[in-house]
Amino acid sequence: GVGQVNDMEWSIDGQSIIIGATSGIFVYSSFDQTLELFIDPGFLPVEIAISPDGRNIAAGSIDGKVMTWDLQTGEFIREYIFSKPDSERVIDVHSRITGISYSPNGMSIAIGYDNGVINYFSADKNGPSVVLEQIPSVQDIAVSADGRFLYVANGEKDILVWDIATKKIVSRFSNPTPINKFILSSDRLLMLGGGSAYSVYLWDLSLERTVASFPYLES
Repeated sequence: GVGQVNDMEWSIDGQSIIIGATSGIFVYSSFDQTLELFIDPGFLPVEIAISPDGRNIAAGSIDGKVMTWDLQTGEFIREYIFSKPDSERVIDVHSRITGISYSPNGMSIAIGYDNGVINYFSADKNGPSVVLEQIPSVQDIAVSADGRFLYVANGEKDILVWDIATKKIVSRFSNPTPINKFILSSDRLLMLGGGSAYSVYLWDLSLERTVASFPYLES
């Protein structure tokens, strides 16, 4: 078997399923479940993301590594090198990767770390162009539909909206209960988020308001 599954993604065309597991990255056909590609990243992948053109995969580790590979050949492309902000609070420079998000045009990639650091890279560069600090941590991250903002969950009740150009928080989406993870719709105009309080909320990002909620989803 593949071992413990930590993250999964569909390929952009829906023809493959990509699994990040303890023993590596597996690409299976979604039609007959045959193994199409195996990538040994040399670490335990806990977060994965597919570039918008479907060509590349990024994977992050428990100790802060993020690397990319060609999704057709498995060829290694590059490693994104962590950079810490000018902050005495951030001591751990090998913090777990908690979120990876490509910009819609695939030219940039945002990486969130459990220690609260956000690194924003040009996808073809090893070092970040923007370094932010989100207290107390980053639990999930995504780039907005227009590529101007970062949506960040930090395990508290608000989802923070960072302006990438100004490096400032410009808005927040408040929820009744904490949010740890979220996903965006394919057009990045809707957000579905949930957390430890067994509740899920659906946000219309263009209107910046909740349009549905699913409280107390206990088994």
